[in-house]
Amino acid sequence: FIHKLFKKYLKLTGSKRTRVIILDRELNEILIVKNWLTDGSYQFPGGGLKRHEKPEFGAAREIDEELGIKFDPKFIRHIKTVDSEYYQKVFMLVEKKLTEENLKSLQILRHEITEVIKLKLSELDSIEHKLDKDSFHLLKTIDF
Repeated sequence: FIHKLFKKYLKLTGSKRTRVIILDRELNEILIVKNWLTDGSYQFPGGGLKRHEKPEFGAAREIDEELGIKFDPKFIRHIKTVDSEYYQKVFMLVEKKLTEENLKSLQILRHEITEVIKLKLSELDSIEHKLDKDSFHLLKTIDF
């Protein structure tokens, strides 16, 4: 119920939200999260952009707030912008080594994020039903 109200609010306000693909190019893995405001699907970490905030700065801020990972915005690049049913999603990409030690040191914002997992890109099809459709489609169409 809460996630439906939240989506209606986003639609009314014309919100733009970042979604950040955190990629370990060497291991060919990404981080995905489950947010308590969603319908239970996984997505990329991220969140709403502030008024006049550039997407790379919003992406860096959201990743720091949600996961405790600091990125210099100049290393975050735009991949694609998608108009979803409720808001505009600005997909961004940043590279980071995803070691077990790195994952243990995450400072997860528990009132937003309920789960963080590493996913091998080769296993993407196995979680299609668990990943939000815009994220899944994007991963299937871009070349890392």
